[in-house]
Amino acid sequence: MAVGSLFSLYAVLVDATLIDQITDLSMAAELDEILLNAGGEVFNRFVATGTRQEVVNFSSNAIATALETVALAGKKVESEHVVDCYFQKYAEGGSRAGTLAHPKIVVNKGIVIPTGINVENDQIAQMGLSVIATYDGSNDPLKYTADQSLGGSPGADEAFTVGPVKLNGTTITGIQGIQINPGVQVVTLGGDGEGHVTFVAIRRVQPSIIFRFMDVAAALASVKFAGEAQGATDSVVYLRKMAAGGARVSDVTEEHISFT
Repeated sequence: MAVGSLFSLYAVLVDATLIDQITDLSMAAELDEILLNAGGEVFNRFVATGTRQEVVNFSSNAIATALETVALAGKKVESEHVVDCYFQKYAEGGSRAGTLAHPKIVVNKGIVIPTGINVENDQIAQMGLSVIATYDGSNDPLKYTADQSLGGSPGADEAFTVGPVKLNGTTITGIQGIQINPGVQVVTLGGDGEGHVTFVAIRRVQPSIIFRFMDVAAALASVKFAGEAQGATDSVVYLRKMAAGGARVSDVTEEHISFT
């Protein structure tokens, strides 16, 4: 039996901005099954789906582009501000197919939220994003179109790793890992017996940052087991930018990322 077609990752267009350097992408239609039997029979005789919730999850190491496009509080998807997700087709006997050959999934309504940023020392930071799709009244929440040309021109020009951390103005050295959790929680709702979710909104935002370092004495002195209140001097967590063809971008160059 011959293999038909094969596809790989490409990029995601969010409100016409290309988020490239995609490392994974998944799509799911979360379905609730409704099962019925006839008078206590062993086997069910009827099955239907309840309300569907379609979600697209993807990760990228183009952290600066993703933050500028979506921000930590999320971004609304509607009308012309849509999300386009591409899969790139392999060319049998070659590398990648040309124009009018690739599948595209469009989200016409919903919200894009960040799910987290994770990075280990000397590794490249990854940012997770989630697109919660809703029904706009005419298009499927995840609208599939075949044989499309790929949008945008992806590159690989962003890489960030662990940077320094300051707690209440005191620098913590030897940072080994950083996790930034935006903590965006959404609420979804359907109505009128429709089979799709038609409404999504941000219910709560509870951000947190976790970082690891080796100096136990400094940790006990700075934070203590009972914790330490945030004072008048800001606490800042940095992601350090890597230099293409070099090591790291200079500390005084304004290309790094900070969370205050």
